Amino acid sequence: MFILISVILLLALTAYLTLDFSLNKSYAKSAVYNSLGAMVCMIVLDRIVKYWTLKEVAAQDGGIELIEGAFRFSYVENRGAAFGILQNQRWLFIAATLILIIVGLLLLYKARPQQPFIKAAILMIAAGGIGNLIDRVFMGYVIDTFDFYLINFAVFNVADSFVCVGAFALIIGILLTPDKKKTKTDETDNA
Repeated sequence: MFILISVILLLALTAYLTLDFSLNKSYAKSAVYNSLGAMVCMIVLDRIVKYWTLKEVAAQDGGIELIEGAFRFSYVENRGAAFGILQNQRWLFIAATLILIIVGLLLLYKARPQQPFIKAAILMIAAGGIGNLIDRVFMGYVIDTFDFYLINFAVFNVADSFVCVGAFALIIGILLTPDKKKTKTDETDNA
């Protein structure tokens, strides 16, 4: 029960901090602190669920059934990337993840994008990357939990969810961002 309450509170705090940072037009200290706070909340949320998976779900043979015939919590040691590809390439994943996190955070704090989707996306991708990086560095594999076996989908975790939702938000943010060159050309043509 404590873990469930912790997860709910962390989700709420994460959402609040991410929205506050993403919708804030400035990069003042308070906004930066909110972005870092949101990332810490996402990472802690991922760690709590993985800890629970390791302690409770792993002890249950076959996992914990939540929706019979459709969804269960499972304990899976993933030594590969998404969908289990590139198995046992630990150092490749560690290096690639570090590079992507550094590039993402540099883009976020140096380029200072103003689009809320892009700001939130970079936070989620970086936090998810850090969550899985912690597993790879300290355990040599990533703990996956959520198992939608009704549709034979890959087992995934909270960090994976942040990376996927972040990637989707990044695509939306890029598509919704007006092209500055085209906007200037249109303004010049109308003058």
